[in-house]
Amino acid sequence: MTREAAVDGRIGSIRIGPDDPRYLAVVDKRFNKRYRASPDYFRLVSSTDQVVSAVEEGVRDGRRLAVTSGGHCLEGFVSDAEVRVIIDVSPMKRVYYDVVRGAVAVEAGATVGETFRALFETWGVVIPLGEYPEIGMGGHVVGGAFGFLCRQLGLAADYLYAVEVVTVDGGGRASSVVATRETADPHRDLWWAHTGGGGGNFGVVTRYWFRSPGASGDDPVRLLPRAPESITTFKAEWNGCSTVSPPPPQQKESVARVLEAYAKAMKTGDYSSVHFASDVTFLGPLTNGPITGEVQVKAFLLKVSAGVKDVRVKRQVIDCEFACVIADLETKEGNVVPFCEFFRIVDGRIAEIRPYFDPRPLIR
Repeated sequence: MTREAAVDGRIGSIRIGPDDPRYLAVVDKRFNKRYRASPDYFRLVSSTDQVVSAVEEGVRDGRRLAVTSGGHCLEGFVSDAEVRVIIDVSPMKRVYYDVVRGAVAVEAGATVGETFRALFETWGVVIPLGEYPEIGMGGHVVGGAFGFLCRQLGLAADYLYAVEVVTVDGGGRASSVVATRETADPHRDLWWAHTGGGGGNFGVVTRYWFRSPGASGDDPVRLLPRAPESITTFKAEWNGCSTVSPPPPQQKESVARVLEAYAKAMKTGDYSSVHFASDVTFLGPLTNGPITGEVQVKAFLLKVSAGVKDVRVKRQVIDCEFACVIADLETKEGNVVPFCEFFRIVDGRIAEIRPYFDPRPLIR
Protein backbone atom coordinates (compact mmCIF):
# COMPACT_ATOMS: atom_id res chain seq x y z
CA MET A 1 0.00 0.00 0.00
CA THR A 2 1.41 3.39 -0.95
CA ARG A 3 0.15 6.85 -0.04
CA GLU A 4 0.78 9.86 -2.22
CA ALA A 5 0.94 13.54 -1.29
CA ALA A 6 -2.33 15.10 -0.18
CA VAL A 7 -4.01 17.61 -2.43
CA ASP A 8 -5.85 20.76 -1.21
CA GLY A 9 -5.74 19.59 2.40
CA ARG A 10 -7.67 16.36 1.95
CA ILE A 11 -6.31 12.80 2.16
CA GLY A 12 -3.83 11.71 -0.47
CA SER A 13 -4.66 9.08 -3.05
CA ILE A 14 -4.27 5.55 -1.78
CA ARG A 15 -3.09 2.56 -3.78
CA ILE A 16 -4.53 -0.74 -2.57
CA GLY A 17 -3.00 -3.93 -3.96
CA PRO A 18 -3.91 -7.61 -3.47
CA ASP A 19 -1.66 -7.86 -0.42
CA ASP A 20 -3.59 -5.11 1.39
CA PRO A 21 -6.29 -6.37 3.80
CA ARG A 22 -8.70 -3.79 2.34
CA TYR A 23 -8.40 -5.17 -1.18
CA LEU A 24 -11.17 -7.76 -0.83
CA ALA A 25 -13.45 -5.22 0.82
CA VAL A 26 -13.17 -2.96 -2.22
CA VAL A 27 -13.53 -5.90 -4.64
CA ASP A 28 -16.74 -6.94 -2.91
CA LYS A 29 -18.19 -3.42 -3.18
CA ARG A 30 -20.25 -4.43 -6.16
CA PHE A 31 -23.98 -4.80 -6.59
CA ASN A 32 -24.02 -7.61 -9.15
CA LYS A 33 -22.21 -10.53 -7.51
CA ARG A 34 -22.21 -12.39 -10.83
CA TYR A 35 -19.10 -10.42 -11.81
CA ARG A 36 -15.87 -10.19 -9.85
CA ALA A 37 -12.92 -7.90 -10.41
CA SER A 38 -9.27 -8.82 -9.85
CA PRO A 39 -7.35 -5.64 -10.70
CA ASP A 40 -3.66 -5.15 -10.08
CA TYR A 41 -4.65 -2.40 -7.67
CA PHE A 42 -7.34 0.07 -6.66
CA ARG A 43 -6.67 3.77 -6.50
CA LEU A 44 -8.75 5.68 -3.94
CA VAL A 45 -8.82 9.35 -4.87
CA SER A 46 -10.15 12.46 -3.15
CA SER A 47 -9.62 15.24 -5.71
CA THR A 48 -9.71 15.90 -9.44
CA ASP A 49 -5.93 16.32 -9.54
CA GLN A 50 -5.53 12.87 -8.01
CA VAL A 51 -7.83 11.40 -10.64
CA VAL A 52 -5.75 13.03 -13.37
CA SER A 53 -2.58 11.51 -11.88
CA ALA A 54 -4.21 8.08 -11.46
CA VAL A 55 -5.51 8.04 -15.04
CA GLU A 56 -2.19 9.17 -16.48
CA GLU A 57 -0.36 6.54 -14.44
CA GLY A 58 -2.61 3.75 -15.70
CA VAL A 59 -2.39 4.88 -19.31
CA ARG A 60 1.38 5.19 -19.10
CA ASP A 61 1.66 1.65 -17.74
CA GLY A 62 -0.69 0.27 -20.39
CA ARG A 63 -3.28 -0.89 -17.87
CA ARG A 64 -6.98 -0.97 -18.67
CA LEU A 65 -8.87 1.45 -16.39
CA ALA A 66 -12.35 1.50 -14.90
CA VAL A 67 -13.97 3.81 -12.36
CA THR A 68 -16.35 3.12 -9.47
CA SER A 69 -18.34 5.37 -7.19
CA GLY A 70 -21.09 3.59 -5.26
CA GLY A 71 -20.43 0.17 -6.77
CA HIS A 72 -23.89 -0.33 -8.29
CA CYS A 73 -22.96 -1.10 -11.89
CA LEU A 74 -25.37 -3.85 -12.96
CA GLU A 75 -23.19 -5.04 -15.82
CA GLY A 76 -19.56 -6.19 -15.78
CA PHE A 77 -18.11 -2.88 -16.93
CA VAL A 78 -16.17 -2.33 -13.70
CA SER A 79 -15.87 -5.88 -12.35
CA ASP A 80 -14.25 -7.15 -15.54
CA ALA A 81 -11.35 -9.59 -15.51
CA GLU A 82 -9.56 -7.46 -18.13
CA VAL A 83 -9.64 -4.31 -15.98
CA ARG A 84 -6.23 -3.87 -14.33
CA VAL A 85 -6.83 -0.62 -12.39
CA ILE A 86 -10.03 0.59 -10.72
CA ILE A 87 -10.19 4.21 -9.68
CA ASP A 88 -12.52 4.62 -6.70
CA VAL A 89 -13.89 8.17 -6.38
CA SER A 90 -16.04 7.42 -3.32
CA PRO A 91 -13.91 9.67 -1.03
CA MET A 92 -15.00 12.68 -3.14
CA LYS A 93 -18.21 13.64 -1.33
CA ARG A 94 -18.45 17.44 -1.20
CA VAL A 95 -21.76 19.15 -1.92
CA TYR A 96 -21.49 22.95 -2.02
CA TYR A 97 -22.57 26.10 -3.82
CA ASP A 98 -20.09 27.25 -6.46
CA VAL A 99 -20.24 31.04 -6.59
CA VAL A 100 -18.22 31.24 -9.81
CA ARG A 101 -20.53 28.97 -11.81
CA GLY A 102 -23.69 29.94 -10.00
CA ALA A 103 -24.70 26.34 -9.46
CA VAL A 104 -24.71 23.64 -6.79
CA ALA A 105 -21.68 21.37 -7.14
CA VAL A 106 -21.79 17.67 -6.21
CA GLU A 107 -18.68 15.53 -6.33
CA ALA A 108 -18.90 12.11 -7.98
CA GLY A 109 -18.28 10.09 -4.81
CA ALA A 110 -21.33 11.41 -2.95
CA THR A 111 -24.19 8.94 -2.75
CA VAL A 112 -27.78 9.68 -3.68
CA GLY A 113 -28.75 9.70 -0.01
CA GLU A 114 -25.92 12.04 0.97
CA THR A 115 -26.84 14.38 -1.87
CA PHE A 116 -30.54 14.41 -0.99
CA ARG A 117 -29.71 15.21 2.63
CA ALA A 118 -27.18 17.96 1.84
CA LEU A 119 -29.50 19.69 -0.66
CA PHE A 120 -32.45 19.60 1.73
CA GLU A 121 -30.68 20.52 4.96
CA THR A 122 -28.57 23.30 3.40
CA TRP A 123 -30.96 24.98 0.97
CA GLY A 124 -34.29 23.14 1.13
CA VAL A 125 -34.04 22.08 -2.53
CA VAL A 126 -34.09 18.78 -4.37
CA ILE A 127 -32.95 17.03 -7.56
CA PRO A 128 -35.04 14.08 -8.86
CA LEU A 129 -32.47 11.39 -8.10
CA GLY A 130 -32.97 7.64 -7.69
CA GLU A 131 -34.78 5.66 -5.01
CA TYR A 132 -31.83 3.83 -3.43
CA PRO A 133 -29.69 6.04 -1.16
CA GLU A 134 -26.38 4.13 -1.54
CA ILE A 135 -26.06 4.62 -5.32
CA GLY A 136 -23.06 6.77 -6.21
CA MET A 137 -23.63 10.02 -8.09
CA GLY A 138 -20.67 9.36 -10.40
CA GLY A 139 -22.43 6.79 -12.59
CA HIS A 140 -26.01 7.69 -11.67
CA VAL A 141 -26.51 11.10 -13.25
CA VAL A 142 -24.80 10.29 -16.55
CA GLY A 143 -27.41 7.58 -17.15
CA GLY A 144 -30.16 10.20 -16.84
CA ALA A 145 -31.04 9.38 -13.19
CA PHE A 146 -34.69 8.78 -12.40
CA GLY A 147 -36.60 8.21 -9.20
CA PHE A 148 -39.79 8.88 -7.27
CA LEU A 149 -39.93 12.56 -8.25
CA CYS A 150 -39.42 12.10 -11.99
CA ARG A 151 -43.07 12.31 -13.01
CA GLN A 152 -43.21 15.73 -11.37
CA LEU A 153 -39.72 17.08 -12.01
CA GLY A 154 -38.20 15.03 -14.85
CA LEU A 155 -34.72 13.50 -14.77
CA ALA A 156 -31.78 14.63 -12.68
CA ALA A 157 -29.89 15.12 -15.95
CA ASP A 158 -32.41 17.82 -16.89
CA TYR A 159 -30.87 19.97 -14.13
CA LEU A 160 -27.25 19.28 -15.08
CA TYR A 161 -25.55 22.59 -15.81
CA ALA A 162 -21.97 21.40 -16.06
CA VAL A 163 -19.78 18.33 -15.61
CA GLU A 164 -16.08 17.93 -14.88
CA VAL A 165 -14.49 15.02 -16.74
CA VAL A 166 -10.93 13.69 -16.79
CA THR A 167 -10.02 12.73 -20.36
CA VAL A 168 -6.86 11.57 -22.16
CA ASP A 169 -5.45 13.03 -25.36
CA GLY A 170 -3.76 11.15 -28.19
CA GLY A 171 -0.39 11.47 -26.49
CA GLY A 172 -1.57 9.80 -23.31
CA ARG A 173 -1.73 12.99 -21.29
CA ALA A 174 -4.67 13.26 -18.89
CA SER A 175 -6.41 16.50 -17.99
CA SER A 176 -9.71 17.69 -16.57
CA VAL A 177 -12.33 19.40 -18.72
CA VAL A 178 -15.40 21.30 -17.56
CA ALA A 179 -18.25 21.13 -20.07
CA THR A 180 -21.40 23.21 -19.65
CA ARG A 181 -24.76 23.53 -21.35
CA GLU A 182 -23.94 27.08 -22.47
CA THR A 183 -24.39 27.27 -26.24
CA ALA A 184 -21.06 29.09 -26.62
CA ASP A 185 -19.13 26.43 -24.72
CA PRO A 186 -16.80 24.57 -27.14
CA HIS A 187 -17.19 21.48 -24.92
CA ARG A 188 -20.99 21.54 -24.95
CA ASP A 189 -21.17 18.21 -26.80
CA LEU A 190 -19.29 16.59 -23.92
CA TRP A 191 -21.88 18.02 -21.48
CA TRP A 192 -24.70 16.71 -23.69
CA ALA A 193 -23.13 13.23 -23.75
CA HIS A 194 -23.32 13.15 -19.95
CA THR A 195 -27.06 13.80 -19.84
CA GLY A 196 -27.87 10.14 -20.51
CA GLY A 197 -24.92 8.59 -22.36
CA GLY A 198 -23.84 6.36 -19.48
CA GLY A 199 -20.90 6.36 -17.09
CA GLY A 200 -17.31 5.66 -18.09
CA ASN A 201 -17.88 6.16 -21.80
CA PHE A 202 -16.14 9.49 -22.25
CA GLY A 203 -13.84 9.84 -19.26
CA VAL A 204 -13.87 9.87 -15.47
CA VAL A 205 -16.56 12.14 -14.05
CA THR A 206 -15.32 13.94 -10.94
CA ARG A 207 -17.97 16.61 -10.34
CA TYR A 208 -21.38 17.85 -11.40
CA TRP A 209 -22.98 21.28 -11.23
CA PHE A 210 -26.77 21.55 -11.01
CA ARG A 211 -29.06 24.45 -11.81
CA SER A 212 -32.60 24.48 -13.15
CA PRO A 213 -32.86 25.49 -16.83
CA GLY A 214 -33.74 29.18 -16.96
CA ALA A 215 -32.85 29.80 -13.32
CA SER A 216 -30.85 32.94 -12.59
CA GLY A 217 -29.39 34.79 -9.64
CA ASP A 218 -26.90 33.78 -6.99
CA ASP A 219 -29.20 32.39 -4.31
CA PRO A 220 -28.96 28.56 -4.35
CA VAL A 221 -32.37 28.36 -2.69
CA ARG A 222 -33.89 29.58 -5.97
CA LEU A 223 -31.72 27.64 -8.41
CA LEU A 224 -33.28 24.18 -7.95
CA PRO A 225 -36.81 22.87 -7.23
CA ARG A 226 -38.08 23.18 -3.69
CA ALA A 227 -38.07 19.93 -1.76
CA PRO A 228 -41.54 18.47 -1.00
CA GLU A 229 -42.96 19.60 2.33
CA SER A 230 -43.93 16.03 3.11
CA ILE A 231 -43.85 12.58 1.53
CA THR A 232 -45.95 9.49 2.04
CA THR A 233 -44.26 6.12 2.14
CA PHE A 234 -45.82 2.70 2.31
CA LYS A 235 -44.88 -0.93 2.04
CA ALA A 236 -46.94 -3.50 0.17
CA GLU A 237 -46.53 -7.23 0.72
CA TRP A 238 -48.44 -10.18 -0.61
CA ASN A 239 -48.23 -13.92 -0.67
CA GLY A 240 -47.99 -15.76 -3.98
CA CYS A 241 -50.86 -18.05 -2.97
CA SER A 242 -54.51 -17.21 -2.70
CA THR A 243 -54.25 -17.78 1.05
CA VAL A 244 -51.67 -16.76 3.60
CA SER A 245 -50.87 -20.38 4.40
CA PRO A 246 -47.91 -22.08 2.63
CA PRO A 247 -48.64 -24.35 -0.34
CA PRO A 248 -49.51 -27.92 0.57
CA PRO A 249 -46.59 -30.37 0.29
CA GLN A 250 -48.26 -32.34 -2.50
CA GLN A 251 -48.49 -29.20 -4.65
CA LYS A 252 -44.82 -28.41 -4.18
CA GLU A 253 -43.94 -31.99 -5.00
CA SER A 254 -46.04 -31.86 -8.16
CA VAL A 255 -44.38 -28.65 -9.33
CA ALA A 256 -40.93 -30.02 -8.44
CA ARG A 257 -41.54 -33.11 -10.60
CA VAL A 258 -42.49 -30.90 -13.55
CA LEU A 259 -39.34 -28.82 -13.12
CA GLU A 260 -37.18 -31.93 -12.89
CA ALA A 261 -38.67 -33.29 -16.11
CA TYR A 262 -38.17 -29.93 -17.83
CA ALA A 263 -34.48 -29.74 -16.83
CA LYS A 264 -33.92 -33.30 -18.08
CA ALA A 265 -35.66 -32.49 -21.37
CA MET A 266 -33.46 -29.43 -21.93
CA LYS A 267 -30.44 -31.73 -21.72
CA THR A 268 -31.80 -34.61 -23.83
CA GLY A 269 -34.09 -32.72 -26.22
CA ASP A 270 -36.92 -35.15 -25.43
CA TYR A 271 -39.93 -33.23 -24.12
CA SER A 272 -42.35 -36.16 -24.26
CA SER A 273 -42.37 -36.48 -20.46
CA VAL A 274 -42.98 -32.75 -19.91
CA HIS A 275 -46.63 -31.78 -19.69
CA PHE A 276 -47.61 -28.45 -21.21
CA ALA A 277 -50.96 -26.70 -21.21
CA SER A 278 -52.44 -26.59 -24.71
CA ASP A 279 -52.25 -22.78 -24.65
CA VAL A 280 -48.83 -22.55 -22.97
CA THR A 281 -47.06 -19.21 -23.56
CA PHE A 282 -43.34 -18.58 -23.87
CA LEU A 283 -42.43 -14.91 -23.24
CA GLY A 284 -38.77 -14.20 -23.71
CA PRO A 285 -36.00 -12.42 -25.60
CA LEU A 286 -35.39 -12.99 -29.31
CA THR A 287 -38.86 -14.43 -29.98
CA ASN A 288 -40.38 -11.30 -31.54
CA GLY A 289 -43.34 -11.55 -29.23
CA PRO A 290 -44.90 -14.41 -27.28
CA ILE A 291 -44.88 -17.97 -28.58
CA THR A 292 -48.24 -19.58 -27.86
CA GLY A 293 -49.35 -23.19 -28.13
CA GLU A 294 -47.80 -26.51 -27.09
CA VAL A 295 -46.49 -27.40 -30.55
CA GLN A 296 -44.91 -23.99 -31.17
CA VAL A 297 -43.31 -23.77 -27.72
CA LYS A 298 -41.85 -27.29 -27.98
CA ALA A 299 -40.42 -26.48 -31.39
CA PHE A 300 -38.62 -23.45 -30.00
CA LEU A 301 -37.35 -25.33 -26.94
CA LEU A 302 -35.94 -28.06 -29.21
CA LYS A 303 -33.81 -25.40 -30.93
CA VAL A 304 -32.47 -24.31 -27.55
CA SER A 305 -31.86 -27.87 -26.35
CA ALA A 306 -29.81 -28.60 -29.47
CA GLY A 307 -26.97 -26.56 -27.96
CA VAL A 308 -27.21 -27.88 -24.38
CA LYS A 309 -24.76 -30.48 -23.10
CA ASP A 310 -25.63 -30.36 -19.42
CA VAL A 311 -27.98 -28.60 -16.98
CA ARG A 312 -26.75 -27.89 -13.45
CA VAL A 313 -29.59 -26.61 -11.29
CA LYS A 314 -28.30 -24.30 -8.57
CA ARG A 315 -31.55 -23.20 -6.95
CA GLN A 316 -35.28 -23.42 -7.38
CA VAL A 317 -38.05 -21.62 -5.51
CA ILE A 318 -41.65 -22.88 -5.52
CA ASP A 319 -44.59 -20.78 -4.34
CA CYS A 320 -47.89 -22.49 -5.15
CA GLU A 321 -48.23 -22.51 -8.93
CA PHE A 322 -45.24 -20.22 -9.46
CA ALA A 323 -41.64 -21.35 -9.62
CA CYS A 324 -38.19 -19.97 -10.43
CA VAL A 325 -35.19 -22.03 -11.52
CA ILE A 326 -31.59 -20.78 -11.58
CA ALA A 327 -29.04 -22.99 -13.26
CA ASP A 328 -25.89 -23.14 -15.37
CA LEU A 329 -26.29 -24.51 -18.89
CA GLU A 330 -23.19 -26.05 -20.41
CA THR A 331 -23.09 -25.74 -24.19
CA LYS A 332 -21.88 -28.43 -26.58
CA GLU A 333 -18.67 -26.40 -26.90
CA GLY A 334 -18.11 -26.46 -23.13
CA ASN A 335 -19.11 -22.86 -22.41
CA VAL A 336 -21.41 -22.00 -19.49
CA VAL A 337 -24.57 -19.91 -19.99
CA PRO A 338 -26.26 -18.55 -16.82
CA PHE A 339 -29.91 -19.62 -16.88
CA CYS A 340 -32.95 -18.22 -15.09
CA GLU A 341 -36.59 -19.00 -15.90
CA PHE A 342 -39.90 -18.33 -14.20
CA PHE A 343 -42.75 -20.79 -14.58
CA ARG A 344 -46.47 -20.91 -13.92
CA ILE A 345 -47.57 -24.51 -13.49
CA VAL A 346 -51.28 -25.35 -13.21
CA ASP A 347 -52.53 -28.86 -12.47
CA GLY A 348 -49.15 -30.37 -13.28
CA ARG A 349 -48.87 -28.62 -16.66
CA ILE A 350 -46.63 -25.75 -17.65
CA ALA A 351 -48.87 -22.80 -18.54
CA GLU A 352 -46.27 -20.07 -18.89
CA ILE A 353 -42.50 -19.75 -19.23
CA ARG A 354 -40.60 -16.48 -18.82
CA PRO A 355 -36.86 -16.85 -19.48
CA TYR A 356 -34.37 -14.28 -18.22
CA PHE A 357 -31.27 -15.33 -20.13
CA ASP A 358 -29.89 -15.03 -23.65
CA PRO A 359 -30.53 -18.30 -25.56
CA ARG A 360 -28.51 -17.31 -28.66
CA PRO A 361 -25.39 -19.29 -27.67
CA LEU A 362 -27.56 -22.42 -27.50
CA ILE A 363 -29.80 -22.25 -30.56
CA ARG A 364 -28.65 -24.50 -33.41
